[in-house]
Amino acid sequence: MLGEFAAFIAAALAGAVALALGVLYYLKFRRAFLLHAALFLAALFLTSLRFCLRYVIDFRGAADPVLRFILWRGLYVPAAVLFFSQGLAWVHALAGRPLSRRSGAVLWIVSMILASINILAGSGPAGRILRNAADFLLMWASTAYVLAYCAANLRRLVKGPFSGPVVVSFAGALAFFFLSIPGWFGLGMPFTDYLLPVFLLFLSVVVVLIASRFFLQDSGGSGAAINRERALAFGLSARETEVAALALTGKSGKKIAEALFISPKTVETHISNIYRKTGAGSRFKLFDLIGGKGGQAG
Repeated sequence: MLGEFAAFIAAALAGAVALALGVLYYLKFRRAFLLHAALFLAALFLTSLRFCLRYVIDFRGAADPVLRFILWRGLYVPAAVLFFSQGLAWVHALAGRPLSRRSGAVLWIVSMILASINILAGSGPAGRILRNAADFLLMWASTAYVLAYCAANLRRLVKGPFSGPVVVSFAGALAFFFLSIPGWFGLGMPFTDYLLPVFLLFLSVVVVLIASRFFLQDSGGSGAAINRERALAFGLSARETEVAALALTGKSGKKIAEALFISPKTVETHISNIYRKTGAGSRFKLFDLIGGKGGQAG
């Protein structure tokens, strides 16, 4: 028991550091996928913290049902809701297909309903089935979705800084996820108690490394030869201005897509809109119009 408690303590501490980095990255760049990453890291941290508190209660022999409900079930709601809604939102934003406000709201509502079912379901056989089903959808199904996306896009995600650590951490998260499946069905395995904290640790590392790559690449376009006032005068959006800034540094469409964590097709759409709004037919003309030493808009 003490070994498992120590494992969750380590996972919680690592999760706290990862969460702090995630918040820092979002505050610097204000990107949607970084916000979802920070909230997803918060879910991973709360999950580890929840188990730590459970072991503290068990170790101290606290039998107060109210205290158990507040600490155990009370932390379950924010952890599960963030795990489900922000995990799915994170991978969609990472893929360059961010969810609409309506879709995001639906995720929040569905996750709240599932969390409520898990808490309010009775203690009988039917209640246990409902709780297990809700927990499966909130935690395991959403995790499988996140891991499936990362696996399908691993070649793109591992380019740039931290490619090696991302691969190792993702492989660890994937391995411990599959190892933990028998335990969810009540099938005992050696070291089962250590699977969840190690999995949470690996998954936190994967998320924060991907966010760190964005941070280090300075994808905000700082230093690019672009006059943002002129770009605004031409009616370019904030994202189009970012794409234009990177385009004027000589980056290819593929490199721009990697830097901004969007698809190459989305980059092509932005470039087309930029040319249409500015009247530029090439990057050379675009530099003359909105470059740091270019002419005036209009």
